[in-house]
Amino acid sequence: MSFPTRSVSLCRRLALAAFISIGLSAFGHAQTAGPAAATARPEFDVASIRLNTRGGASTMMTPGDRMTVINMSLEQLIRIAYGVRDDQITGGAAWIRRDRYDIEATGNGLHAPAASGPRNKPAHLMLQTLLEDRFQLKVHREVKEGAVYELWVAKGGVKMPLQPAGSCVDMWKPGAMVPGGPPQVYCDDWQEAGMGRMVGAGITMATKGDPNAGLIAALTQILSQTVIDKTGLIGAYEVHLDWTPDMAAVPDAVPNTVPTADTGPSIFTAVREQLGLELKATKGPVQMLVVDSAQQPSAN
Repeated sequence: MSFPTRSVSLCRRLALAAFISIGLSAFGHAQTAGPAAATARPEFDVASIRLNTRGGASTMMTPGDRMTVINMSLEQLIRIAYGVRDDQITGGAAWIRRDRYDIEATGNGLHAPAASGPRNKPAHLMLQTLLEDRFQLKVHREVKEGAVYELWVAKGGVKMPLQPAGSCVDMWKPGAMVPGGPPQVYCDDWQEAGMGRMVGAGITMATKGDPNAGLIAALTQILSQTVIDKTGLIGAYEVHLDWTPDMAAVPDAVPNTVPTADTGPSIFTAVREQLGLELKATKGPVQMLVVDSAQQPSAN
């Protein structure tokens, strides 16, 4: 995939590394979207949708406010548009997971420069509008009890060093991100994020500016299961995490990428030994997105 916007969120980098074929926040912050925002939601100016017959899979934002989707199911598009994981989507007919589509869409104002403030038309909201208009998609959110992990400080204490003051730039400060400017080390940013390795600067447990950033969001993505913060940690840390990924648990894993032999610890062992934290399986609240209805679109 390619996301030529800012270099910040974990999920964008996980998607780039093919750890997950579709990042939760590939098109921006999807957690605030909901039925209440429907009347004010922006839309693409022009969009074409066709059944895919070529194979391959990607999604791309390109200059000129164009979104290109190749070989993706409606369920995958829902995942992007509403900022949820596969395990958080329920309901819908079999075709929403089976049929694959190519989409070309353009919209004015999709890429407002980062230095000028928030984007005028967040693309995930435009994608929500597109899915509702062309697929007649109707969804609602529910909170159900399900399998979750709690993250606690392990016996022996935290092993992550605090990020030295002044060693990274606050990405949320107005004007901090200048297109074409010199490379910067941003706080709460993942310099490396992919299958089996994550390296980040100034990482917090959960980032107020981006609900899809922070260590909790990273572990939620890796485990494909909700992680609840029980650490009580409020600092920003240097994070170096190496583990052997469980490819069987990776949604849409690329064929022939399953490791032939274990090369390192599991994510659970790595979190305990390298970060000084511990993941505990339990039951807890899980945000679900229920597909009430959808219709196959006509090609154009």
